[in-house]
Amino acid sequence: MRYLFVTCLALLPTITLAANPDCAVFGGIVDRIVAERVEGTEMMAAMEVVAAEYTGEQARFAGTIPHLTDWVYNGLAEEHLTDEAGQAFAAQCAAQ
Repeated sequence: MRYLFVTCLALLPTITLAANPDCAVFGGIVDRIVAERVEGTEMMAAMEVVAAEYTGEQARFAGTIPHLTDWVYNGLAEEHLTDEAGQAFAAQCAAQ
């Protein structure tokens, strides 16, 4: 019994990461918004462009796009507008 309990505790971080596969999608959204900002797209236009990509089964993510766009445009420093921004966001999301 004790072995089962210890095994479950050891697997808990893995279960947590697997329990939130949406983090990878959020990271992808951040990457798309960063790309739009780097190209010089205005914030509202970037929001519309990215939101247009999230239809069908992925339409449930559209509600996060305004918040993530605001964060990328108003909260993310110029030096952080790299290909790694989405990965960093997904990692932080998964850590929660």
